[in-house]
Amino acid sequence: MKNNQRRQTYHIGARQYLHSAHEQPTAEMHFARLRSLIEQSDELLEAMPRTQNGGFHTANGKERIETADGRRIVFKTRTKKAGRGPSPDAIVIDEAMELDSR
Repeated sequence: MKNNQRRQTYHIGARQYLHSAHEQPTAEMHFARLRSLIEQSDELLEAMPRTQNGGFHTANGKERIETADGRRIVFKTRTKKAGRGPSPDAIVIDEAMELDSR
């Protein structure tokens, strides 16, 4: 992915994202990949808060990335309770073939 593609993907206007994966290891892998992409980009790093964790929350099953201006992407697995609570502006679904019609 080129740097300009990363910026276009990142700046689509949503403030709250939910990234849904079928299994926890997949959600963790996507969190790590996005973190790595951010850390490799000076422009994206500028958007991150100057805090101890740098906006990267790594508690098992509660992974999320928060920018300094409050944008957030939360990484969840698809369970009966996942996704309950505040509604995200955008949802990213990995492994959509595993979704049922419910």
